[in-house]
Amino acid sequence: MRMRLPRLPHSTCLCLSARSHRSTCLQLVHGALHAFLLPPRSRRRLAAIAALGVLAGFAFGAPRAGAQRPIGLADRSLVNPTGKGSKTIPCSIVYPSTVSGVDTPIDPRAGGRSCIVFLHGFGRWGAEYYNLAMALAQRGFVAVLPNSGQFSLDELFADAVAMRDSIALAARTRGHLFDGKLDLARMGLVGHSYGGTTCARVLARNDGYRAGIAIAPVFVDDTVQNARVPFLVLHGGGDTLIPWRDGDKVYRAATSYRDVKAFLRLGTAAQHLNVAGMELASVNDEEVWSICADALSGFLLRFVEDDVDALATALGPEVRRQSLVDDLRTEIDEPQLLQLEPAHSAKSFRIAIAAEPGPYGLALGASKTSLSTPFGELGLDPATLLVIGIGTTGTSKLTELVLDTPSDPRFIGHDFGLQALATRARVGLRLSPPVWITIQP
Repeated sequence: MRMRLPRLPHSTCLCLSARSHRSTCLQLVHGALHAFLLPPRSRRRLAAIAALGVLAGFAFGAPRAGAQRPIGLADRSLVNPTGKGSKTIPCSIVYPSTVSGVDTPIDPRAGGRSCIVFLHGFGRWGAEYYNLAMALAQRGFVAVLPNSGQFSLDELFADAVAMRDSIALAARTRGHLFDGKLDLARMGLVGHSYGGTTCARVLARNDGYRAGIAIAPVFVDDTVQNARVPFLVLHGGGDTLIPWRDGDKVYRAATSYRDVKAFLRLGTAAQHLNVAGMELASVNDEEVWSICADALSGFLLRFVEDDVDALATALGPEVRRQSLVDDLRTEIDEPQLLQLEPAHSAKSFRIAIAAEPGPYGLALGASKTSLSTPFGELGLDPATLLVIGIGTTGTSKLTELVLDTPSDPRFIGHDFGLQALATRARVGLRLSPPVWITIQP
């Protein structure tokens, strides 16, 4: 579908700031909104890696635009206060730093940085997953990778259950690497292979993680049905160790998920290790890992960091069009708006609505609010809100829309909010989180 915003009349007032000059902004918006048209439609220690110079030049899974941030590496044994599992849990930690190196400080952020706990597979150590850890750290997360339970599934589970409490204790310990640097309300859990299975079991305890990702998990039972978080499963069609149907069973069993669950299955080039960034020996391996790194990072940014702009790299149409992707399946209980391109003056940009099959409506507004409704939280001020589109989401569960911005330079720098009311998985309609878009030159 295409929606066009035409040239503004000369009588429309100028606005220096959509946020600070609300009344002027409303004149600007209303002068244009009414003219929208809607057409029909391997064990390694991280310190050793740094010594080998990998830290300075490492690029796998890094953001594709902009300079890479400094990364710090550290090994710490976290005290386990739960009385179950290891008394201390040895961990490798990879994080945004003020300067690249070993044991350098975590780069501070107001409110603290989000933390991702990663659970390794059977016979592995967390420190072996350096590509995955680097990908997370480059996107602003503190990645904590336990190095216990290498050959003991019971120890792996007990230590995994204890990780939140262990990290919280370290964050309260004066002088610790984590002291005052973490936002303990923003934590995610990721696991690979049997670590993915353990991830699902820990999430079923509802211990406060905001999102979970299982990479090539073994299906053991349906315990994951009790997990009440957004949940993503990644698996490779070429996995000969744990067939992708195990991942499909884990995905299907996660019936109590919150907001969104997804199953991303890559083709035969995706094997058991390269989907987790390990043993990247070929161009195909690197391409597989690039897709997986973007997907898991986008999912975590969206549901751990509340970055509504990030989900396109996990669920967007470009992911589905990748030749290495065989299947992207979703179940969506909270519709999501995806901004697929920046909005430039006098040009088109694309968005998408991810929702269950059924009716949707799309609204545009100029100022923010927070109003409780029977359909969820409305984030657009009703005084500035205009419905600009109504349609139906098909069986792909993704509706792409094209919006045309005006050529009038007075729009440049202004923010516009979009919010959808669309069909949810658990019957009825629900509001998506709003997306705020700035018109760029």
